[in-house]
This record gives sequence, C-alpha cells and structure tokens, in this order.
Amino acid sequence: MWGKKEDSTSGPNFAKKLTHFFTFFQSYIWPWLFGRKQKSNTEVAIDKLQAVVSSTVNELKTQVEKVHNDLEKVVDLQTEQQATLKVIGDVKSEVALVKGILLSR
Repeated sequence: MWGKKEDSTSGPNFAKKLTHFFTFFQSYIWPWLFGRKQKSNTEVAIDKLQAVVSSTVNELKTQVEKVHNDLEKVVDLQTEQQATLKVIGDVKSEVALVKGILLSR
C-alpha cells in the first residue's frame, strides 16, 4: 500500500493542509457567507466616547492656544503701558522744571 516514507510524512502534511484550509475558511469564506460579526454595544459606546473625548481634547487645545495668544497680547500691552507711564513721568518732571524756571524769573 503506502511506503514507509509516505506514511511518516503524509499525516503531518495532511494536518498542515487541513489547518491552512480551516484558517482560510474561517478568515474569508465564513464571513463572506454569513457576514461579519457586529460590534457589541459596549464597543460602539467606547468608540463614540473615544470620538467625543478626542474632539474635546482638540477643542481644549485650541482654547489653550487662544488663551496663550491673548496672554501674550496682554503682556505686550502691559510693557507698552509701563513705557508710556515712564514717558509721562519724564514729561511731568520736565514741566515742573520749566515751571520752576519760569517762576524764578
């Protein structure tokens, strides 16, 4: 019937081929015939929650960037205001000096 060489390799080869066929059937033919599994309600809820969280995080990032830009503008305005106050102080002192000179004459 079968030789000794065939007996020792035909069993493992058959098992190997059967495993490959089963994997192929399970991966491609079964879903094609019966459709893919639907996600469970918890998976759908988690996906929706993840989408909401990621959009919220993106909104927060944009808001933080806006606040950062506004803060930089406030700091710039504050430095300009300090410079203006210094100039006003210098003008006041010069006016007082001129007033003193005019009154002394």
